[in-house]
Amino acid sequence: MNWLSLIKQDHKGIEQAFNKCLKCTDFGELGPLLKELSVLLARHSKAEEASVYTSLAQYGFKEGANELWEEQDHAGQVDSEIMRMYKDKDSLRSIHRTIQTLKNEVLVHAISHEEKDYFPKLMEKLSPMENEELLKLYKENYYAT
Repeated sequence: MNWLSLIKQDHKGIEQAFNKCLKCTDFGELGPLLKELSVLLARHSKAEEASVYTSLAQYGFKEGANELWEEQDHAGQVDSEIMRMYKDKDSLRSIHRTIQTLKNEVLVHAISHEEKDYFPKLMEKLSPMENEELLKLYKENYYAT
């Protein structure tokens, strides 16, 4: 498996976690699901930022890396807002609306900007050895979080 395939797999897992949260109708059960989603987003984001975004910047895609960093930062802010809403016991409907907004933003970011644009360009530019090193670095950063 290469680093891009692994990231696509992670994106699918994140989408599934979003869907679990959106299907949840019990406020008490939502907390652990939100925590799981938050951990997945944090691990994935930190791993991408430390490995792939840094590589994008190093290999001539600095503008793309900056765009992705900004989008990632915004998603983190919305994730924090969801957790605040849960702790403040906002309505399930309000929380679901915010989760749906975050899901849409994250998936556009992940699929349109990463999977279909910047990441394939980076993969083409890297040698096979560099791609292997990036896979290793991504995994190390993912599990270090």
